[in-house]
Amino acid sequence: MQHSSVAAEAWKKMSDDERAPFLELGNEIKARTKKNVPKKKRRLRWYGFALLGVHMPVFRSRCSPKALVKQNGKLNEDQRFAVGRLGFGSMLTLQCQILKREFISKLVHHFNPTNKTLAFGRMKVYSITPDDVARALGLPLGTVPVPTKCEECHFEHIRAMFAETDEELKRGVTFGMMREVFQSGVADSKFQTSNVLFVLFALLCPTTKDVASTKFYPSVYDLNKISSYAWPQFVFDWLVKEITKFKNRDVMEVDKKKDAPGVSGCVLLLMLIYFDKEEMGMNVGRDGVPLIQSWTTNLIMERIAKEENLDLVDPIYGQFPEPCLLHPEAKKAYHLLKKSFLEQLENIMIMDGALMATASETTQQN
Repeated sequence: MQHSSVAAEAWKKMSDDERAPFLELGNEIKARTKKNVPKKKRRLRWYGFALLGVHMPVFRSRCSPKALVKQNGKLNEDQRFAVGRLGFGSMLTLQCQILKREFISKLVHHFNPTNKTLAFGRMKVYSITPDDVARALGLPLGTVPVPTKCEECHFEHIRAMFAETDEELKRGVTFGMMREVFQSGVADSKFQTSNVLFVLFALLCPTTKDVASTKFYPSVYDLNKISSYAWPQFVFDWLVKEITKFKNRDVMEVDKKKDAPGVSGCVLLLMLIYFDKEEMGMNVGRDGVPLIQSWTTNLIMERIAKEENLDLVDPIYGQFPEPCLLHPEAKKAYHLLKKSFLEQLENIMIMDGALMATASETTQQN
């Protein structure tokens, strides 16, 4: 410390010309050190787990059951009653406050958006339909398609509620705008509009942005029609479309860093519906109660633990013998053979389900 103090005092007394050679030498040493010492690999993390070393695509998601549960807890009785009148009462019963992205990323990876099936090991293929979505969310199937074409009247309707100028609504309806309405304690039409937008924005149809999509505006234009809309179909179509986009985009290079692409839609649905179809000894949600109400955070953790304790078999690679093939073309041909077989098997299972459903209807009619 004494030598450092002496050096510091001597440095202060030097002129710029006297300091110049020392500064030049220091810069040379710094440059050599920076050039010769290898950079440490930066370990990037998104939402609690590392991207490096993960084989499944890691994704970012704004689907936040925790945010909805938290907001539901702040509503008064009048507001909760107003939500129920819209047909969204089941959204108030949501119990899960966790989104296990590492597990859900595997489900996303194994979901086929073309034929809407989930093939997640053990040679089983699960077809997912709007009926499954309705059961999971507790929403009525509805008969009227959800409108999404935002006309000028829809935009003006939202602007009149949330902003005085177009500039204020340039980004869209933000959570801050909706929060002000929630905190007012009033259960009027503005509250009902805000609540539907928030449920869509936070859980059912989240985008990669932190605002409610303008595609939601037409659906809240007439509050009396909300309960008649086919929400399960809309939510499912939104998820399928977004997973398709995610699979096409995959992981990309951005500024020389690995970037985790975002996947929109209610990815929580995949997990709840999969749990419902593959029980593993857990009889949850069998009493007609919506899955979002039956599956608590603790039950979800217990169920995932059961999954992780099993040796899952990949539906493409794990069910076939591995012959000793040496040539790359032969290996490629064998891989395509396995994939083709399983695709055909999947189609047969779907056909079997459709035929059995038709046979059941015929039996009931007779």
